[in-house]
Amino acid sequence: MRTTQLSLCFISLMAAFTAQANVVVSVNPVSDTIGIGQTLSVSLDIANLDINTALSSYDLSLAYDPTIIHFDNAIFGDPLLGDQLDLSHSGLNTPSAAVAPDSINLIEFSLDSPADLLNQQADRFTLATIVFTSLVAGSSPLDLTINSLADNEANDLASSAQDSSVIVAAVPLPASMWLFGSGLVWLWGKRKQQI
Repeated sequence: MRTTQLSLCFISLMAAFTAQANVVVSVNPVSDTIGIGQTLSVSLDIANLDINTALSSYDLSLAYDPTIIHFDNAIFGDPLLGDQLDLSHSGLNTPSAAVAPDSINLIEFSLDSPADLLNQQADRFTLATIVFTSLVAGSSPLDLTINSLADNEANDLASSAQDSSVIVAAVPLPASMWLFGSGLVWLWGKRKQQI
């Protein structure tokens, strides 16, 4: 009798643990190095949605150092799968990106039915792609905060965030530029000798 109770308790705990699978929202690439004046695209990806869970809305904030990188634009949806929160292609669920001095707030709500989201949405996809331009040499964190994630029944999803960073490196002049410069100095010196 006691063994049966322990077994049932263990099975209940395992079922609860499995049902509360942690959805992960991550910034990719995890780390990148670019030169001054170059652009960087990072994607906000969601993973670990299971057969019983779909995403119906999200509210995310991405903090960055505006003295190192500049926000250019946000492109919503997965490049290959399309917008997984607009499966009916109604275009009515207008996502928004609100820009503060040091962060971007991304919000999107689906108007698709819970059944369509559950049956048609992929288990991992890109929510949005953020494009930055580097300004000066330095390092900027890309800190992701999950304000809210809701499933197809509008319940909160258990989730975790994975941050990233970008390093802007001062790009040294190529060796050919030094050779070209020294050649110009030599020619200038030769010309001056002829005068």
